[in-house]
Amino acid sequence: MSQQLDFIINRFGIFVIDLFLCIKIKFANNFKVRMLQEKMAEEYAQQEYTGQQFFSDINTRLRDLEERQRILKDRMVLVSESLIREKEKSFNEAQEMKKVVAVLKEDNGRMKEMLKRIAEKIDKTARNEDLMLLQRQFDLFRKE
Repeated sequence: MSQQLDFIINRFGIFVIDLFLCIKIKFANNFKVRMLQEKMAEEYAQQEYTGQQFFSDINTRLRDLEERQRILKDRMVLVSESLIREKEKSFNEAQEMKKVVAVLKEDNGRMKEMLKRIAEKIDKTARNEDLMLLQRQFDLFRKE
């Protein structure tokens, strides 16, 4: 019986030692897990902070880009409005010039017609003078 008792004590001792080792290992593993969890929580908090900072930087950059785009859009609107005004102004000036050219053409045509008439009258006048000269010569011959 003492052998059985020794065997049971040994077995129980081994069991207790195994149990103690398991508890120790579990405790150590649990401690490691807790340490890892705490470390991960700190890293996550840092990542979250850097993540927030990252998104804050992205938001800032996005706002800057939107502002630049808005400024460029405003500039484009101003340039296009200025271009439209200049185009209208140039178009109006061209129309006025066309009107002036048309008036000048009419005046030029009238002057040509007037010059033709004057030239015709001069031709007729010269003929009249010739006729008058001939008349004088005739009168002179008659008197003689």
